[in-house]
Amino acid sequence: MMSSSAPERLAPRWPGLRTAGLRLLLPVGALGWALTPLSSTWAGLAWLALCLGAALLSVTQAGRQPPRPQSPAARGARRWVGATALAALLAGAAMLGWHDPLSSLQDNVRLLLTAGAVWWLSRQGPLGQHHPAWLVHATASACVVAFGVALTHGRNELPSNAIPWAATVGFMLCLLAPAVLDTSQPRGWRRLWAAALLLGLLAVFLSRTRSAMLVAVWLAGLCMWQAWRQRHRAAAWIAGGLLVALALVASTASWQADPLRLRAAGEDVVLALTHNNPDTPVGARLRLWQAAWQGITEAPLLGHGIAQRETAIKALAAQNDPRIWKSLGHFHNDYLNAWFDHGLPGLAAVLLGVAGIVGAALALQQAHPVASQQLWGVALLHASGGLTNVNMAHNLYALGLGLSVAVALLGAAAPPAPPIPSSGSGPHTP
Repeated sequence: MMSSSAPERLAPRWPGLRTAGLRLLLPVGALGWALTPLSSTWAGLAWLALCLGAALLSVTQAGRQPPRPQSPAARGARRWVGATALAALLAGAAMLGWHDPLSSLQDNVRLLLTAGAVWWLSRQGPLGQHHPAWLVHATASACVVAFGVALTHGRNELPSNAIPWAATVGFMLCLLAPAVLDTSQPRGWRRLWAAALLLGLLAVFLSRTRSAMLVAVWLAGLCMWQAWRQRHRAAAWIAGGLLVALALVASTASWQADPLRLRAAGEDVVLALTHNNPDTPVGARLRLWQAAWQGITEAPLLGHGIAQRETAIKALAAQNDPRIWKSLGHFHNDYLNAWFDHGLPGLAAVLLGVAGIVGAALALQQAHPVASQQLWGVALLHASGGLTNVNMAHNLYALGLGLSVAVALLGAAAPPAPPIPSSGSGPHTP
């Protein structure tokens, strides 16, 4: 009697509901991700579909599924969820200690829910063999959409602040580039993805966001590594093109128009260092970093709280040009800002956000090198972007970061597709 009922206990509840729900939620999530450059609302839709999909799978399979061996993707997701959970715990404790507003914790909670959803989905394996390719298709579509947005909108007219918007597009490029270099994918798809990659890179340049342009350096380095390690001819050509593009980008500093604002940044630094002028975008950042460090040295362990940080910046703004300072509310450095606000626990929470992605990348390095490369790119861009801005203060960035890591991990969690037969110079030929 017991043995005959065991399969029934292990059978998933309401399989029709689960199948229909996932078939609906997965395309909705992919659509939201593809349209993310249009608005943070679309990114929120993708995030909601991801979380609802994990919740639906949890309800329909709770206690009914036999244990599965931990896959590399599940191990990577577990490291990510562990790091985000600890970061949320530290940030929450600091928030309570300083009586900061509850809204200051929303991005930590959002990332934690994203990581938890990905961990559950990667353990249960609801994705099919074709889903990783469709995730890349959605990412490529997002790059095309981003190019259209950047082409038709000025820097100050983008759907979000230009810095987190460009960084989010940069995450998409970090996801797309390893897929373009993956010779197990059909050549036709890779060509389409390469075209989308170029348009996404142009979108970053059109946004005139200097910090996000680092993604071009990462892309060139990835291609050169692939060309050297695997004798990948396509990677060598792409790397050469990117190096020429970077040289062209650097040359814009000598153009009279200075389209990428590179010369302006250098002039701002000179004015700040030689004439003590903080009334430029870069000069204001340097003054903010100096003020943040002074505050950190006074209270390195526990910080000062968000209210004191806002008061300190208002005092600085009152002494300087309001055209530059009136909209500043943080120290334009994620690490200094968190350290000033909440001391070492705040700094640790920010570092854990980077460490969780790096840990996931290391877990996938052998079994899923493409996903590992994607995560390394996202981690590098996230870590470097935090040096010049507090990107997590913007909803689009927090959503884009979490969804980027989710795309990489869910792509690795799907079962491998059967090899595509190649003949002559078929799709496997670099």
